[in-house]
Amino acid sequence: MFVAAFPESFQDVSPLSPPVGRVVGHPTPTAMWDDMDHPEKRTTGQFGNNLPLTLPPSADRSGPPRVLAALFLAFFLGTGSLLGGCVRGPTQQNVDQSNNERRLASQMHREGNKPGAFEHARRALELDPENPEALLLMGVLHQERNNLPVAEDFTRKGIEALIERNARGGALAEARNFLGVLLLQRDHFDEAFEVLRESAVDPLNRAPHNAWGNLGLGYLQAGRPEDAIEPLTEAVRSQPRFCVGFHNLGRAFYELERFEEAERALVQATEADETCRDEPRLQNAWRLRGETRARLGHRDEAVVDFERCIELGPETSDGQACQRMLGGRP
Repeated sequence: MFVAAFPESFQDVSPLSPPVGRVVGHPTPTAMWDDMDHPEKRTTGQFGNNLPLTLPPSADRSGPPRVLAALFLAFFLGTGSLLGGCVRGPTQQNVDQSNNERRLASQMHREGNKPGAFEHARRALELDPENPEALLLMGVLHQERNNLPVAEDFTRKGIEALIERNARGGALAEARNFLGVLLLQRDHFDEAFEVLRESAVDPLNRAPHNAWGNLGLGYLQAGRPEDAIEPLTEAVRSQPRFCVGFHNLGRAFYELERFEEAERALVQATEADETCRDEPRLQNAWRLRGETRARLGHRDEAVVDFERCIELGPETSDGQACQRMLGGRP
């Protein structure tokens, strides 16, 4: 459960003084773009994938291109012009039209129209090959198609464009969080850890718990539970209602056989926010808490946890495991 800076209902790209929102799970790419166009809807999440990109005024975005990468050349060959052998950047009109196309792409993405989102994002980049929002949206769209190398390439270009255009606010930190998620998904752990920590400690990151949570989850994924403790502790410290963060912290303690600490974290995984108890994606937290309490000799409490685990989905692997723990046959 990675919290990319671009998720469903589990992300946090709130303003500098963010309202506390739901934090049970992981955000999806849709949320990031929804937040960009509708900042009043921002909520919290685990793997913050949403990028509330705040760029300089559009008047500052015309002129010669600054990142002449392969992506730029591919789009420019179809839409650019040559004058005296020199490449010229997009006109202000193209920049404005590119932003409009990106907004249409974001809207279609929210509506589930992925082909339409791809088409309008492509048009946005034809008009302005260095449009950061369009580049990052392309990264999200390719991630959703499991084209991870392509998603990573677009995301890196989007980050380069943000840096070149001096993006304000937490946009750069949130983009790096998403890049870190992509790197974890590709098992590129060392660079992922570096990128995620850079995002987490950025003072402008408006949802640092997402990056801390992803960093801790990455250490778990890499088989390093002891290293996961510090970032996951920081994640739940910075967002006390971060249920998924508590769940993963409990996992780390459990793997280290620190069962009393695991129990405390797993209690918070289902109680830190009122929505956590009924969240199916936290079914494993109930199972793990039951197993932890069984190891501690708390039989009656373990039974209650296993029963709740089954209620959340008897046919899932966790639900079947909980039935076996109670002596039933799934």
